[in-house]
Amino acid sequence: MTLGAELPWVHPGRYRVRQWFVTRGPEHVGSLSPAIGVTAALGMVFGLDDLRGAVEQLGDLFQDVEPYGLWYQSAGALVDQVSAGTLRTSRISGARSA
Repeated sequence: MTLGAELPWVHPGRYRVRQWFVTRGPEHVGSLSPAIGVTAALGMVFGLDDLRGAVEQLGDLFQDVEPYGLWYQSAGALVDQVSAGTLRTSRISGARSA
C-alpha cells in the first residue's frame, strides 16, 4: 500500500539506533548512565502492566544504545544539543570502525 509521498516501510534492523534522546533536567545534559536512561525513558513506555519487564527491556536496550539527556528552553538549544550528541556518536562510531 502506498500513501502519497510516504517512503517505503523500513524493516527492523536495517538502521542501527545509536542514541536515545530523553528530556531531563539541566543537571543531566549529555551522555547518561544506563540506569538514568531507564528512569528517563520509563515514562515513554506504554502499558506498564509489567513494570519489571519494562525496566529489564530498557536496561538491555541501554547496554547497546546510548541514552542522551536534553534540557532546552528554545528550538535553537534543542538543535545544538542534538547536534552535539550526534556528532559525539559519529566520532565514537568512526573510532570503533577504524
